[in-house]
Amino acid sequence: TSYSTVRSFATPGALAISTVGASTTPTTISLTWQTSNQTTGTVFYGTTMSYGGYASDPTLITTHGLTLTNLTPATTYHLYVYGTDAFGQVVASPDLAVMTPGIAPPTITSLHNGDLTGDTRPTIAGTGPVRGSVYIVVDRKLARTVPVDSAGQYVVDLLTPLSLGPHTLAVRGRATNGDISNESEPITITVVRLSVGVTVVRKIITDGATPAVTFYVVAPGRSVVTLLLDGVPYKTYDARAYAIAYGFITKVAVPLNLAAGQHRFSFVAVDRYGRPSAQTGKTTFTVGPKVPTPLVQYRQSTQYTVRGGDSLWSIALELTHDGRNWKKIQQANIAAFPSLATNPGVLRAGWILTIPAF
Repeated sequence: TSYSTVRSFATPGALAISTVGASTTPTTISLTWQTSNQTTGTVFYGTTMSYGGYASDPTLITTHGLTLTNLTPATTYHLYVYGTDAFGQVVASPDLAVMTPGIAPPTITSLHNGDLTGDTRPTIAGTGPVRGSVYIVVDRKLARTVPVDSAGQYVVDLLTPLSLGPHTLAVRGRATNGDISNESEPITITVVRLSVGVTVVRKIITDGATPAVTFYVVAPGRSVVTLLLDGVPYKTYDARAYAIAYGFITKVAVPLNLAAGQHRFSFVAVDRYGRPSAQTGKTTFTVGPKVPTPLVQYRQSTQYTVRGGDSLWSIALELTHDGRNWKKIQQANIAAFPSLATNPGVLRAGWILTIPAF
């Protein structure tokens, strides 16, 4: 009698990956996926398809999850998942591009790359995360932290004077929820020896919804004087015809669209050799809350006689306080004036337009 031993071996099923999903925070990516057999789990990742980083779990399971940490906000990462089962089969997913959320870097609007300044403590102004904060970075070191107002604006002077020569400036933002932006593209400014600055003899400030500032100024001769609003050029005065000095009085109205809150005027002079002075006459004023202009409500249509220089926009702005209503006026008058359909920018004086009810 002879005996034989029969052994049976499980045939491995084909190995596959499915249902790859990703969730993100500014500094993490969490991956989940399924495998048809129990496998290990590995995620390869990087900012290019060369990858370079990985995270792994050696446990043999079919439902997988791994979290990548210490990532950069607002950055696209390439990744793929990989697994090996008990039979030695391997499987990998296609490349997956996932972007971490974040906030946009702040901007500097008061200075530009390549600027020369005679001010060793220049005003730095720009945009940032609303009601968040902006970190001012000078020569790769944190110089100041400044709050951002409800309109997304900030303005600040440096505390430590800059030395003569080139300096790099950059900004980084922090949102109210704690998100940190990437650093802005650095700019380089050069501090040069000062020319003679502007002297503000007297100033009268009128705060309110439409503030104004009256300056009594003595400017150096043979110079061009610039009035800055929050560090950005706003108005220019020419003193190049005066040999010694130029005295003048100027009343400056504030732009109507300026956000409520504190703002700053200052003067800088550039002499005939191109050398700027320090900012002088720095004047802080407050814009009060805006009172909305009530719209004119027409309960029924009316008529308007076109005058020379009118446009549909100006008519809509005059009659409804919103120039965007010009299209409604256009549509209401195409039947009477067919040219408005193809050339709405041309009106003829004397036309009687129908103003529809708004």
